[in-house]
Amino acid sequence: MLKSAGNSRDIAQKHSPSELRVNSVSSFSLGLTRRSRAIMLTVLTVALGIFVVQYVSIHFTCDDAYISFRYARNIARGVGPVFNAGEHVEGYSNPLWVYILAIGDIAGIRPEYLAQIMGLLFGAVTLVVAFHLSRVLTSGSRWALLVPPYLALSRDFAAWSSSGLEMGLFSFLVLSSIVTLLKEMRSKGSKPISAWVAALAALTRPEGFLFAVAVGWVGVAKIRDKGVRIAILAFLLFLLNQ
Repeated sequence: MLKSAGNSRDIAQKHSPSELRVNSVSSFSLGLTRRSRAIMLTVLTVALGIFVVQYVSIHFTCDDAYISFRYARNIARGVGPVFNAGEHVEGYSNPLWVYILAIGDIAGIRPEYLAQIMGLLFGAVTLVVAFHLSRVLTSGSRWALLVPPYLALSRDFAAWSSSGLEMGLFSFLVLSSIVTLLKEMRSKGSKPISAWVAALAALTRPEGFLFAVAVGWVGVAKIRDKGVRIAILAFLLFLLNQ
C-alpha cells in the first residue's frame, strides 16, 4: 500500500493537473464496461431515431435555399456562379454549400434532393459529435448522455437541418473543429487540423469567419516566437477591418 501511494505521488509530480484530466478521460473511454457501452449505444440509437422522425415530420424547404440551388445549377451547367446568365451578382454567402450542391448536380443529383440528403446526414453526425464533445468536456460524466436526446427533441434543430440550407454542415464543422482543437491542445507537435476545419466553416456561413479567427487565436497562443505571433495577430485584425 505504501508503494502504491508513493507511485501515486510520483505520477502527480510528473504530470500537470490538465494532463491528469486528459488521461482520466482517455482511461474512461478505453475502460468502459459492456453495460456502459450498451447504454451509450442505446441512447444514441434512440436519439437518432427521434431525430429522423422529427426530420421527416417537420421537413420543409426554406425559400432562401432556392437561391443556393439556382447558383449551384448554373455552376453545374457551365454558366458560372450567377443567378441569371450574364448577371454577375454576389447573391450567396455559403460558397462551400453551393459548390457541394453543384458537384452533386454534375453527378446527376438535383440540388434540392441532395440538400435534403445532406441535411439528414449532417444533422445525425452532428448529434454524435456533440455527444462526443460533451463527454470530453465533462470528463466522461453520465450527464453527457442528456445531450443526444436534447438535440434530437429540438424541433428547431430538425427543422433547420431539413431546410435545404447549410446549417447542418455548419454545425458539424464547428463542433468538429472544437473537438479537434481540444485534442491538439493536449498533444505536442500536432498538426493544426482544427484550423482547416474552421476555415471550411468560414466558407459555409459568414459568421464562421469569426469562429475561424477564434480558433486561429488559440493556435497563435501556442506559437513561441513572439514576432510570428504579432505578425499573425496583425493580419487577423486587418482581415476583421475589411
